[in-house]
Amino acid sequence: MTDTPKRSQIVEKVVADLKERVTRFEAEADPRLIFTLIYKEITDRMLRELVNQETTPTRGFSDPRWLADLDRRFAECYLKALDTFDRNDPNTPRVWKAVFEAIGVRKSTIDSLSDSDVLRALLLSMVAHIMHDLVFALDDLKAAPANESDHEKVTDLLCEEIDNVQNTRAKFAPLLGLLDGASLRLDEILTCRVVKLMRQRAWNDAKTLRDAQNDEEKRAAIKKSVEEKTLSVINEIIPRLTSRMKLLDVLEALPGIISSS
Repeated sequence: MTDTPKRSQIVEKVVADLKERVTRFEAEADPRLIFTLIYKEITDRMLRELVNQETTPTRGFSDPRWLADLDRRFAECYLKALDTFDRNDPNTPRVWKAVFEAIGVRKSTIDSLSDSDVLRALLLSMVAHIMHDLVFALDDLKAAPANESDHEKVTDLLCEEIDNVQNTRAKFAPLLGLLDGASLRLDEILTCRVVKLMRQRAWNDAKTLRDAQNDEEKRAAIKKSVEEKTLSVINEIIPRLTSRMKLLDVLEALPGIISSS
């Protein structure tokens, strides 16, 4: 008996939790709907990949159960941030507090968002989730060198999903669809480059934590550094996203911003 149902059940629960938030955010016109809906769609794709692994292992994951567990832990970081922020809990991660305040949670509705607001909601959430949450999820799941190949394959999968992200973005701000034609898909190419860079950075930071596994003081310093680096990137991005046509400028600058943080 294979563990495929167990893997699928893990990721199905993630999808269900995200879908619950999507429903709520749609009803409340909460700007967090934008990232949450995209996150759910991408997790749906991951679920299909893991379920199909037994019958048609096209992706060739070496440890799909570990990936399913990582997917769950990774999502929990975001879901917990949503809950703590909504409760005004002082334990809300600083990076997510900065993001939610920047995108106007409690102050703006989706209907009132400009094109640049949509971009901000997407990009800031992506930075927080990958540069911050993924590091700690990898650390919690004890990511080892043997898992790096699967980590890279998931990165490739995410790059394949960039078009879906673009389509969802356009759903909230139709004018953004013009950007695709004007830039000949340059924004998708640059976004994939940024995703790869951030995920590699997250992997490296998680490795640094693993190497310090017997030194709690050092681990605390590394975690603090991850938080500060992520906040630095977020604070660099916020003033740059002033119009929809600034997206390419921001994406072109982001690798340098990430590398220097």
